[in-house]
Amino acid sequence: MASVDELVECVRRETNKEDSKTMKNMSQTKRDRGQLVLVGALTLAVSLVVLAVVLNSAIYTENLASRSSEAGTSAAVDARESVRDGVGGVTDHVNRNHAGADYTELADTHLPAALAEWRPLVVRQQVVSGRTLRVARVDNTEGTRIADESAGEFRPQTSGANPLGYGDPNWLVADSVEVRNFLLGQISASDLTSASAPFDPEDAGTFFVEVRERGGSEEWQVALYEDGGSVGVLVWDEDPAEADEEAIGSCQTPGPATVDLTGASLGGESCEALSFFEEAQSPLDIYYVNGDDAVGTYELVVDRAGHATSDALKNRVDAENYGRHCDGPTYADSPSNDPYAAAAVYSTTVDFRFASESVTYETEVRAANGEPGPAPKHPRVTGLSVTDNSDPDGDASFAVNWEVADPNADLDSVTVELRQGGSPVDAPPSVSVGGASDSGSVTLSDSNGGGGTYTVVVTVTDDAGHSRTDAETHAADGDGGTGCPP
Repeated sequence: MASVDELVECVRRETNKEDSKTMKNMSQTKRDRGQLVLVGALTLAVSLVVLAVVLNSAIYTENLASRSSEAGTSAAVDARESVRDGVGGVTDHVNRNHAGADYTELADTHLPAALAEWRPLVVRQQVVSGRTLRVARVDNTEGTRIADESAGEFRPQTSGANPLGYGDPNWLVADSVEVRNFLLGQISASDLTSASAPFDPEDAGTFFVEVRERGGSEEWQVALYEDGGSVGVLVWDEDPAEADEEAIGSCQTPGPATVDLTGASLGGESCEALSFFEEAQSPLDIYYVNGDDAVGTYELVVDRAGHATSDALKNRVDAENYGRHCDGPTYADSPSNDPYAAAAVYSTTVDFRFASESVTYETEVRAANGEPGPAPKHPRVTGLSVTDNSDPDGDASFAVNWEVADPNADLDSVTVELRQGGSPVDAPPSVSVGGASDSGSVTLSDSNGGGGTYTVVVTVTDDAGHSRTDAETHAADGDGGTGCPP
Protein backbone atom coordinates (compact mmCIF):
# COMPACT_ATOMS: atom_id res chain seq x y z
CA MET A 1 0.00 0.00 0.00
CA ALA A 2 1.33 3.36 -1.06
CA SER A 3 2.26 5.80 1.53
CA VAL A 4 0.70 9.26 1.87
CA ASP A 5 3.81 10.89 0.49
CA GLU A 6 3.70 8.77 -2.61
CA LEU A 7 0.07 9.65 -3.15
CA VAL A 8 0.79 13.36 -2.80
CA GLU A 9 3.69 13.10 -5.25
CA CYS A 10 1.47 11.28 -7.73
CA VAL A 11 -1.23 13.96 -7.48
CA ARG A 12 1.41 16.72 -7.95
CA ARG A 13 2.77 15.05 -11.09
CA GLU A 14 -0.68 14.70 -12.62
CA THR A 15 -1.49 18.30 -11.79
CA ASN A 16 1.72 19.48 -13.46
CA LYS A 17 0.84 17.48 -16.53
CA GLU A 18 -2.58 19.12 -16.74
CA ASP A 19 -1.08 22.59 -16.21
CA SER A 20 1.51 21.94 -18.90
CA LYS A 21 -1.16 20.72 -21.27
CA THR A 22 -3.32 23.77 -20.52
CA MET A 23 -0.39 26.17 -21.11
CA LYS A 24 0.44 24.41 -24.36
CA ASN A 25 -3.15 24.75 -25.54
CA MET A 26 -3.18 28.43 -24.62
CA SER A 27 0.06 29.05 -26.51
CA GLN A 28 -1.33 27.27 -29.57
CA THR A 29 -4.49 29.41 -29.42
CA LYS A 30 -2.46 32.65 -29.31
CA ARG A 31 -0.34 31.47 -32.21
CA ASP A 32 -3.44 30.65 -34.28
CA ARG A 33 -4.95 34.05 -33.54
CA GLY A 34 -1.72 35.80 -34.60
CA GLN A 35 -1.70 33.93 -37.85
CA LEU A 36 -5.29 34.96 -38.49
CA VAL A 37 -4.47 38.62 -37.86
CA LEU A 38 -1.43 38.41 -40.13
CA VAL A 39 -3.41 36.79 -42.93
CA GLY A 40 -6.18 39.38 -42.54
CA ALA A 41 -3.66 42.23 -42.68
CA LEU A 42 -2.03 40.83 -45.78
CA THR A 43 -5.43 40.38 -47.43
CA LEU A 44 -6.41 43.96 -46.61
CA ALA A 45 -3.10 45.30 -47.94
CA VAL A 46 -3.47 43.39 -51.18
CA SER A 47 -7.05 44.64 -51.53
CA LEU A 48 -5.95 48.25 -51.03
CA VAL A 49 -3.20 47.87 -53.63
CA VAL A 50 -5.63 46.36 -56.14
CA LEU A 51 -8.14 49.14 -55.45
CA ALA A 52 -5.46 51.78 -55.96
CA VAL A 53 -4.42 50.20 -59.25
CA VAL A 54 -8.05 50.11 -60.45
CA LEU A 55 -8.67 53.72 -59.47
CA ASN A 56 -5.44 54.92 -61.04
CA SER A 57 -6.25 53.02 -64.20
CA ALA A 58 -9.71 54.60 -64.38
CA ILE A 59 -8.30 58.09 -63.80
CA TYR A 60 -5.60 57.54 -66.42
CA THR A 61 -8.12 56.23 -68.94
CA GLU A 62 -10.46 59.18 -68.38
CA ASN A 63 -7.59 61.63 -68.56
CA LEU A 64 -6.30 60.03 -71.75
CA ALA A 65 -9.76 60.11 -73.31
CA SER A 66 -10.22 63.71 -72.24
CA ARG A 67 -6.87 64.73 -73.65
CA SER A 68 -7.62 62.91 -76.89
CA SER A 69 -10.97 64.69 -77.20
CA GLU A 70 -9.44 68.07 -76.43
CA ALA A 71 -6.64 67.45 -78.88
CA GLY A 72 -9.12 66.48 -81.59
CA THR A 73 -11.27 69.54 -80.94
CA SER A 74 -8.24 71.80 -80.97
CA ALA A 75 -7.08 70.30 -84.26
CA ALA A 76 -10.52 70.88 -85.79
CA VAL A 77 -10.58 74.53 -84.68
CA ASP A 78 -7.04 75.07 -85.94
CA ALA A 79 -7.95 73.55 -89.28
CA ARG A 80 -11.06 75.73 -89.54
CA GLU A 81 -9.09 78.93 -88.89
CA SER A 82 -6.39 77.83 -91.33
CA VAL A 83 -9.07 77.34 -93.99
CA ARG A 84 -10.59 80.73 -93.18
CA ASP A 85 -7.23 82.45 -93.66
CA GLY A 86 -6.43 80.42 -96.75
CA VAL A 87 -9.75 81.04 -98.50
CA GLY A 88 -9.48 84.73 -97.63
CA GLY A 89 -5.99 84.87 -99.08
CA VAL A 90 -7.09 83.12 -102.26
CA THR A 91 -10.00 85.58 -102.60
CA ASP A 92 -7.69 88.59 -102.31
CA HIS A 93 -5.25 87.02 -104.77
CA VAL A 94 -8.05 86.66 -107.31
CA ASN A 95 -9.22 90.25 -106.74
CA ARG A 96 -5.72 91.65 -107.33
CA ASN A 97 -4.59 89.42 -110.16
CA HIS A 98 -7.81 89.64 -112.16
CA ALA A 99 -8.63 93.29 -111.53
CA GLY A 100 -10.83 94.54 -114.33
CA ALA A 101 -12.83 91.34 -114.75
CA ASP A 102 -16.52 91.62 -113.95
CA TYR A 103 -17.94 90.09 -110.80
CA THR A 104 -19.50 87.07 -112.50
CA GLU A 105 -16.19 86.15 -114.07
CA LEU A 106 -14.36 86.55 -110.75
CA ALA A 107 -16.87 84.54 -108.71
CA ASP A 108 -17.70 81.81 -111.22
CA THR A 109 -14.41 81.31 -113.07
CA HIS A 110 -11.26 82.74 -111.48
CA LEU A 111 -12.10 82.05 -107.83
CA PRO A 112 -13.16 78.40 -108.33
CA ALA A 113 -9.99 77.80 -110.36
CA ALA A 114 -7.78 79.32 -107.65
CA LEU A 115 -9.54 77.37 -104.89
CA ALA A 116 -9.06 74.16 -106.89
CA GLU A 117 -5.29 74.77 -106.91
CA TRP A 118 -5.15 75.67 -103.21
CA ARG A 119 -7.45 72.96 -101.83
CA PRO A 120 -5.17 69.90 -102.33
CA LEU A 121 -2.38 71.61 -100.39
CA VAL A 122 -4.40 72.12 -97.22
CA VAL A 123 -6.11 68.71 -97.53
CA ARG A 124 -2.76 66.96 -97.89
CA GLN A 125 -1.50 68.54 -94.66
CA GLN A 126 -4.37 66.95 -92.73
CA VAL A 127 -4.09 63.55 -94.43
CA VAL A 128 -0.49 63.27 -93.22
CA SER A 129 -1.84 63.52 -89.65
CA GLY A 130 -4.52 60.90 -90.25
CA ARG A 131 -7.38 63.37 -90.69
CA THR A 132 -9.74 64.15 -93.53
CA LEU A 133 -10.78 67.59 -94.68
CA ARG A 134 -13.36 68.83 -97.17
CA VAL A 135 -13.66 72.40 -98.40
CA ALA A 136 -16.38 73.28 -100.94
CA ARG A 137 -17.39 76.78 -102.01
CA VAL A 138 -20.95 77.74 -101.07
CA ASP A 139 -21.40 81.42 -101.81
CA ASN A 140 -19.75 84.81 -102.41
CA THR A 141 -20.63 88.43 -101.64
CA GLU A 142 -20.08 91.05 -104.31
CA GLY A 143 -17.88 94.03 -103.55
CA THR A 144 -15.59 96.63 -105.06
CA ARG A 145 -11.84 96.98 -104.75
CA ILE A 146 -10.66 100.59 -104.80
CA ALA A 147 -6.94 100.95 -105.46
CA ASP A 148 -4.06 103.17 -106.51
CA GLU A 149 -1.12 100.90 -107.24
CA SER A 150 1.33 103.53 -108.50
CA ALA A 151 2.95 105.49 -105.68
CA GLY A 152 1.80 109.09 -105.88
CA GLU A 153 -0.27 111.74 -104.16
CA PHE A 154 -3.66 110.72 -102.83
CA ARG A 155 -5.85 112.38 -105.49
CA PRO A 156 -8.99 111.34 -107.42
CA GLN A 157 -9.11 111.03 -111.21
CA THR A 158 -10.70 114.46 -111.62
CA SER A 159 -9.44 117.52 -109.75
CA GLY A 160 -11.65 119.94 -107.84
CA ALA A 161 -13.37 117.61 -105.35
CA ASN A 162 -14.10 119.35 -102.05
CA PRO A 163 -17.10 117.75 -100.26
CA LEU A 164 -15.83 118.59 -96.75
CA GLY A 165 -14.86 122.19 -97.37
CA TYR A 166 -11.33 121.49 -96.12
CA GLY A 167 -8.11 122.25 -97.94
CA ASP A 168 -7.82 120.92 -101.48
CA PRO A 169 -7.61 118.12 -102.34
CA ASN A 170 -10.13 116.41 -100.09
CA TRP A 171 -12.55 113.86 -101.47
CA LEU A 172 -14.96 111.04 -100.73
CA VAL A 173 -13.28 107.66 -101.25
CA ALA A 174 -16.21 105.37 -100.39
CA ASP A 175 -19.75 106.09 -99.30
CA SER A 176 -21.91 104.08 -96.89
CA VAL A 177 -19.75 100.95 -96.85
CA GLU A 178 -18.44 98.07 -94.83
CA VAL A 179 -14.69 98.02 -95.42
CA ARG A 180 -11.93 95.44 -95.11
CA ASN A 181 -8.25 95.10 -96.02
CA PHE A 182 -7.73 98.88 -95.97
CA LEU A 183 -4.00 99.43 -96.57
CA LEU A 184 -1.85 102.50 -97.20
CA GLY A 185 1.51 101.38 -98.61
CA GLN A 186 4.98 102.68 -99.44
CA ILE A 187 4.65 105.56 -96.97
CA SER A 188 8.00 107.37 -96.52
CA ALA A 189 8.69 109.92 -93.81
CA SER A 190 10.33 112.29 -96.31
CA ASP A 191 7.00 112.68 -98.16
CA LEU A 192 5.03 113.65 -95.05
CA THR A 193 4.44 116.91 -93.19
CA SER A 194 6.59 117.33 -90.07
CA ALA A 195 4.65 117.39 -86.81
CA SER A 196 4.87 116.26 -83.21
CA ALA A 197 1.99 114.33 -81.64
CA PRO A 198 -0.52 115.08 -80.34
CA PHE A 199 -2.00 117.64 -82.73
CA ASP A 200 -5.26 118.46 -84.48
CA PRO A 201 -5.01 117.07 -88.04
CA GLU A 202 -7.25 119.83 -89.43
CA ASP A 203 -4.82 122.50 -88.19
CA ALA A 204 -1.53 120.74 -88.96
CA GLY A 205 -1.73 120.56 -92.75
CA THR A 206 -1.11 116.81 -92.70
CA PHE A 207 -2.63 114.13 -94.89
CA PHE A 208 -5.34 112.27 -93.02
CA VAL A 209 -8.06 109.70 -93.57
CA GLU A 210 -11.41 110.74 -92.15
CA VAL A 211 -13.83 107.96 -91.18
CA ARG A 212 -17.43 108.87 -90.37
CA GLU A 213 -20.24 106.74 -89.04
CA ARG A 214 -23.22 107.19 -91.32
CA GLY A 215 -25.76 106.20 -88.69
CA GLY A 216 -23.93 107.54 -85.63
CA SER A 217 -22.14 110.64 -84.46
CA GLU A 218 -18.54 109.47 -84.27
CA GLU A 219 -15.75 110.65 -86.56
CA TRP A 220 -12.10 109.62 -86.61
CA GLN A 221 -9.13 111.20 -88.35
CA VAL A 222 -6.00 109.14 -89.01
CA ALA A 223 -3.13 111.52 -89.75
CA LEU A 224 0.22 110.53 -91.29
CA TYR A 225 3.17 112.71 -90.32
CA GLU A 226 6.98 112.82 -90.09
CA ASP A 227 8.66 112.99 -86.69
CA GLY A 228 12.43 112.64 -86.37
CA GLY A 229 12.73 110.73 -89.62
CA SER A 230 10.03 108.21 -88.68
CA VAL A 231 6.56 107.66 -90.07
CA GLY A 232 3.99 108.60 -87.47
CA VAL A 233 0.28 107.80 -87.25
CA LEU A 234 -2.01 109.86 -85.00
CA VAL A 235 -5.67 108.97 -84.43
CA TRP A 236 -8.01 111.82 -83.51
CA ASP A 237 -11.55 111.11 -82.24
CA GLU A 238 -14.37 113.63 -82.70
CA ASP A 239 -17.94 113.60 -81.46
CA PRO A 240 -19.65 116.50 -83.27
CA ALA A 241 -22.87 116.01 -81.31
CA GLU A 242 -21.05 116.79 -78.06
CA ALA A 243 -18.40 119.12 -79.51
CA ASP A 244 -15.82 116.79 -78.01
CA GLU A 245 -12.49 115.82 -79.57
CA GLU A 246 -9.34 114.12 -78.38
CA ALA A 247 -6.23 112.30 -79.56
CA ILE A 248 -6.69 108.55 -79.03
CA GLY A 249 -3.02 107.73 -79.51
CA SER A 250 -0.14 107.54 -81.93
CA CYS A 251 2.42 105.06 -83.28
CA GLN A 252 5.74 105.44 -85.08
CA THR A 253 8.00 103.30 -87.24
CA PRO A 254 10.91 103.77 -89.65
CA GLY A 255 9.74 104.15 -93.23
CA PRO A 256 8.85 103.15 -95.81
CA ALA A 257 5.92 101.57 -94.01
CA THR A 258 2.50 100.06 -94.59
CA VAL A 259 -0.41 101.37 -92.54
CA ASP A 260 -2.99 98.61 -92.08
CA LEU A 261 -6.01 100.61 -91.00
CA THR A 262 -8.48 97.74 -90.55
CA GLY A 263 -5.77 95.43 -89.18
CA ALA A 264 -4.61 98.05 -86.64
CA SER A 265 -0.91 97.84 -87.44
CA LEU A 266 1.92 100.10 -88.60
CA GLY A 267 4.97 98.63 -90.30
CA GLY A 268 3.81 95.13 -89.32
CA GLU A 269 3.60 95.99 -85.62
CA SER A 270 0.38 96.38 -83.65
CA CYS A 271 -0.90 99.95 -83.31
CA GLU A 272 -3.59 100.12 -80.64
CA ALA A 273 -4.71 103.60 -81.73
CA LEU A 274 -6.02 102.14 -85.02
CA SER A 275 -8.28 99.60 -83.31
CA PHE A 276 -11.20 102.08 -83.44
CA PHE A 277 -12.30 100.36 -86.66
CA GLU A 278 -13.47 97.42 -84.52
CA GLU A 279 -15.84 99.73 -82.60
CA ALA A 280 -17.06 101.91 -85.48
CA GLN A 281 -20.72 101.39 -86.35
CA SER A 282 -20.99 100.59 -90.04
CA PRO A 283 -21.81 101.64 -92.67
CA LEU A 284 -19.01 104.19 -92.92
CA ASP A 285 -18.05 107.13 -95.12
CA ILE A 286 -14.32 107.42 -95.90
CA TYR A 287 -12.54 110.59 -97.04
CA TYR A 288 -8.98 111.59 -97.90
CA VAL A 289 -7.94 115.11 -96.84
CA ASN A 290 -4.82 117.05 -97.91
CA GLY A 291 -4.08 114.33 -100.45
CA ASP A 292 -1.04 116.23 -101.74
CA ASP A 293 0.71 115.99 -98.36
CA ALA A 294 1.57 112.30 -98.68
CA VAL A 295 2.84 109.89 -101.32
CA GLY A 296 2.01 106.20 -101.44
CA THR A 297 -0.34 103.49 -102.63
CA TYR A 298 -3.62 102.29 -101.21
CA GLU A 299 -6.28 99.64 -101.53
CA LEU A 300 -9.52 98.78 -99.77
CA VAL A 301 -12.37 96.36 -100.43
CA VAL A 302 -15.93 97.52 -99.75
CA ASP A 303 -19.15 95.55 -99.69
CA ARG A 304 -20.90 97.29 -102.58
CA ALA A 305 -20.99 96.97 -106.33
CA GLY A 306 -19.35 99.91 -108.03
CA HIS A 307 -17.00 98.68 -110.71
CA ALA A 308 -18.87 100.15 -113.66
CA THR A 309 -19.85 103.75 -114.39
CA SER A 310 -23.54 103.08 -113.87
CA ASP A 311 -23.18 101.28 -110.51
CA ALA A 312 -24.52 102.81 -107.32
CA LEU A 313 -21.21 103.25 -105.46
CA LYS A 314 -19.51 105.26 -108.20
CA ASN A 315 -22.68 107.26 -108.86
CA ARG A 316 -22.91 108.32 -105.24
CA VAL A 317 -19.17 109.00 -104.83
CA ASP A 318 -19.08 111.13 -107.97
CA ALA A 319 -22.18 113.03 -106.91
CA GLU A 320 -20.65 113.81 -103.49
CA ASN A 321 -17.30 114.83 -104.93
CA TYR A 322 -18.48 116.89 -107.88
CA GLY A 323 -22.12 117.76 -107.29
CA ARG A 324 -23.44 115.81 -110.28
CA HIS A 325 -22.94 112.25 -111.37
CA CYS A 326 -21.41 113.08 -114.75
CA ASP A 327 -18.97 115.75 -113.51
CA GLY A 328 -16.41 113.19 -112.30
CA PRO A 329 -15.18 110.63 -112.50
CA THR A 330 -13.55 109.92 -109.15
CA TYR A 331 -12.20 106.56 -110.38
CA ALA A 332 -11.14 105.00 -113.62
CA ASP A 333 -13.07 101.93 -114.75
CA SER A 334 -9.87 100.06 -115.68
CA PRO A 335 -6.78 99.10 -113.64
CA SER A 336 -4.68 100.67 -116.39
CA ASN A 337 -5.35 104.05 -114.73
CA ASP A 338 -5.01 105.09 -111.08
CA PRO A 339 -7.00 105.33 -108.95
CA TYR A 340 -9.55 102.80 -110.15
CA ALA A 341 -12.57 100.92 -108.83
CA ALA A 342 -12.92 97.30 -109.93
CA ALA A 343 -15.28 94.42 -109.30
CA ALA A 344 -14.21 92.27 -106.36
CA VAL A 345 -15.32 89.40 -104.17
CA TYR A 346 -15.94 90.88 -100.72
CA SER A 347 -16.33 87.55 -98.92
CA THR A 348 -16.30 83.83 -99.70
CA THR A 349 -18.24 81.18 -97.79
CA VAL A 350 -17.21 77.52 -97.93
CA ASP A 351 -18.57 74.29 -96.49
CA PHE A 352 -15.96 72.91 -94.06
CA ARG A 353 -15.84 69.30 -92.84
CA PHE A 354 -13.10 67.91 -90.57
CA ALA A 355 -12.84 64.32 -89.34
CA SER A 356 -10.34 62.54 -87.11
CA GLU A 357 -10.44 59.45 -84.86
CA SER A 358 -12.11 61.42 -82.06
CA VAL A 359 -13.89 64.38 -83.70
CA THR A 360 -16.14 65.05 -86.67
CA TYR A 361 -16.88 68.73 -87.24
CA GLU A 362 -18.85 70.38 -90.05
CA THR A 363 -19.80 74.04 -90.48
CA GLU A 364 -19.85 76.93 -92.93
CA VAL A 365 -16.79 79.18 -92.85
CA ARG A 366 -16.96 82.78 -94.06
CA ALA A 367 -13.67 84.33 -95.18
CA ALA A 368 -13.11 88.10 -95.47
CA ASN A 369 -9.50 88.88 -94.57
CA GLY A 370 -8.83 92.22 -92.93
CA GLU A 371 -12.42 92.69 -91.78
CA PRO A 372 -12.21 94.61 -88.48
CA GLY A 373 -15.58 93.68 -87.03
CA PRO A 374 -18.44 91.22 -87.44
CA ALA A 375 -19.92 90.29 -90.80
CA PRO A 376 -22.04 93.02 -92.44
CA LYS A 377 -25.74 93.12 -91.57
CA HIS A 378 -26.94 96.14 -93.55
CA PRO A 379 -28.79 95.79 -96.86
CA ARG A 380 -27.19 97.22 -100.01
CA VAL A 381 -28.23 98.84 -103.25
CA THR A 382 -26.30 96.64 -105.63
CA GLY A 383 -27.49 98.25 -108.83
CA LEU A 384 -29.00 101.60 -109.82
CA SER A 385 -29.45 102.86 -113.38
CA VAL A 386 -31.43 105.88 -114.50
CA THR A 387 -32.58 106.55 -118.08
CA ASP A 388 -33.57 110.14 -118.86
CA ASN A 389 -36.71 110.20 -120.99
CA SER A 390 -37.53 113.86 -120.28
CA ASP A 391 -38.97 116.41 -122.67
CA PRO A 392 -36.63 119.42 -122.42
CA ASP A 393 -39.62 121.70 -122.96
CA GLY A 394 -42.08 119.78 -120.80
CA ASP A 395 -42.15 116.98 -118.28
CA ALA A 396 -39.14 115.50 -116.53
CA SER A 397 -39.26 111.71 -116.71
CA PHE A 398 -36.78 109.09 -115.54
CA ALA A 399 -36.93 105.30 -115.86
CA VAL A 400 -35.24 103.79 -112.81
CA ASN A 401 -33.98 100.21 -112.45
CA TRP A 402 -32.74 99.09 -109.04
CA GLU A 403 -31.26 95.98 -107.46
CA VAL A 404 -30.86 95.34 -103.73
CA ALA A 405 -29.35 92.61 -101.55
CA ASP A 406 -29.06 91.76 -97.88
CA PRO A 407 -26.39 89.55 -96.22
CA ASN A 408 -28.93 88.13 -93.75
CA ALA A 409 -31.57 87.50 -96.42
CA ASP A 410 -34.17 89.62 -94.61
CA LEU A 411 -35.02 92.37 -97.09
CA ASP A 412 -38.15 94.31 -96.24
CA SER A 413 -38.84 97.33 -98.44
CA VAL A 414 -37.50 99.68 -101.11
CA THR A 415 -38.43 103.33 -101.55
CA VAL A 416 -37.59 105.30 -104.71
CA GLU A 417 -37.88 109.11 -104.79
CA LEU A 418 -37.33 111.87 -107.31
CA ARG A 419 -35.97 114.99 -105.63
CA GLN A 420 -35.20 118.49 -106.79
CA GLY A 421 -33.29 120.83 -104.50
CA GLY A 422 -33.59 118.28 -101.70
CA SER A 423 -37.41 118.16 -101.81
CA PRO A 424 -39.37 115.15 -103.13
CA VAL A 425 -41.42 115.82 -106.27
CA ASP A 426 -42.42 112.21 -106.96
CA ALA A 427 -42.36 109.41 -104.42
CA PRO A 428 -44.34 106.25 -105.21
CA PRO A 429 -45.27 103.97 -102.29
CA SER A 430 -42.60 101.66 -100.87
CA VAL A 431 -42.23 98.31 -102.57
CA SER A 432 -42.17 95.17 -100.43
CA VAL A 433 -39.16 92.94 -101.06
CA GLY A 434 -37.81 89.81 -99.44
CA GLY A 435 -35.05 87.25 -99.29
CA ALA A 436 -31.40 87.84 -100.06
CA SER A 437 -31.84 89.92 -103.22
CA ASP A 438 -34.52 91.61 -105.27
CA SER A 439 -34.94 94.07 -108.13
CA GLY A 440 -37.50 96.30 -109.73
CA SER A 441 -38.19 99.32 -111.89
CA VAL A 442 -40.27 102.47 -111.69
CA THR A 443 -40.82 105.65 -113.72
CA LEU A 444 -40.54 108.97 -111.87
CA SER A 445 -41.72 112.29 -113.30
CA ASP A 446 -42.30 115.99 -112.68
CA SER A 447 -44.71 117.89 -114.91
CA ASN A 448 -42.90 121.17 -114.32
CA GLY A 449 -39.33 120.03 -114.63
CA GLY A 450 -38.13 120.13 -118.20
CA GLY A 451 -34.45 121.13 -118.17
CA GLY A 452 -34.08 120.98 -114.40
CA THR A 453 -31.61 118.90 -112.34
CA TYR A 454 -32.98 115.97 -110.36
CA THR A 455 -31.72 113.32 -107.98
CA VAL A 456 -33.09 109.79 -107.87
CA VAL A 457 -32.84 108.39 -104.34
CA VAL A 458 -33.22 104.68 -103.53
CA THR A 459 -33.54 103.53 -99.91
CA VAL A 460 -33.53 99.84 -98.95
CA THR A 461 -34.55 98.60 -95.49
CA ASP A 462 -34.39 95.15 -93.88
CA ASP A 463 -36.53 93.50 -91.20
CA ALA A 464 -34.15 94.67 -88.46
CA GLY A 465 -34.59 98.32 -89.47
CA HIS A 466 -31.14 98.66 -91.04
CA SER A 467 -31.18 100.82 -94.16
CA ARG A 468 -28.95 102.28 -96.86
CA THR A 469 -29.53 105.02 -99.37
CA ASP A 470 -28.02 105.53 -102.83
CA ALA A 471 -28.61 108.32 -105.29
CA GLU A 472 -27.87 109.45 -108.83
CA THR A 473 -28.20 113.00 -110.16
CA HIS A 474 -29.25 113.85 -113.73
CA ALA A 475 -30.26 116.85 -115.77
CA ALA A 476 -33.70 116.44 -117.33
CA ASP A 477 -32.45 117.16 -120.84
CA GLY A 478 -33.89 114.13 -122.64
CA ASP A 479 -30.56 112.53 -123.54
CA GLY A 480 -32.15 109.11 -123.15
CA GLY A 481 -28.91 107.58 -121.90
CA THR A 482 -28.14 105.52 -118.83
CA GLY A 483 -25.39 106.77 -116.54
CA CYS A 484 -22.70 109.13 -117.83
CA PRO A 485 -21.81 109.48 -121.49
CA PRO A 486 -18.48 107.95 -122.63
